[in-house]
Amino acid sequence: MRRVTLVRTLKGVVVFLAALTALFYGFVFPDLIGEMGAMWEGTFAWLVTPAIVAVSLSAVPIAVALALFWQICTDIGRDNSFCHKNAWRLSGIGFCALADTAYCVVGTVTVFAITGGNPGVLLLAMTAIFGGLAIALAAFLLSHLVLKAADGSSGDTPTPTPPATGDTLAVSAVVVAVAAAAFVFATKKKHK
Repeated sequence: MRRVTLVRTLKGVVVFLAALTALFYGFVFPDLIGEMGAMWEGTFAWLVTPAIVAVSLSAVPIAVALALFWQICTDIGRDNSFCHKNAWRLSGIGFCALADTAYCVVGTVTVFAITGGNPGVLLLAMTAIFGGLAIALAAFLLSHLVLKAADGSSGDTPTPTPPATGDTLAVSAVVVAVAAAAFVFATKKKHK
């Protein structure tokens, strides 16, 4: 596959994942939480809005990871795949995956402590946890390999210096703004 085609394909995947994330966090998750609130009736119905907010917060590491991956794709397009910035970005993706995984664990334990649990929720949470750990492991491994390739050595290498984060923050802010708008739209739709 040619480099230009590869970059377009990878950026297309990023756009698809961002749209899928906005769809799930804007519509699917709020609807599922609302249905669970209806099942809980009076006992735990007050948890619907805090649960939607808590689940929506887990979109932030996903948005940051997608922004970092977009920047990696841009560097691949510039024929600068193996650089310190990309090693740092891959580490950032790994930390985002770990943060989201830890948040999922805390959320699952909290839901089980409050409601007594649902096996379906536990299965979904375990899938998300194992997926997050796999993504983190792959990102850290790739970061190490990219750093070695950037240095062109097989011995100990210095820690890469973080690049400027202005682009990452700008792209993340756009993704978070879209997710927030979808969240507001979904909650207004529920209250009508």
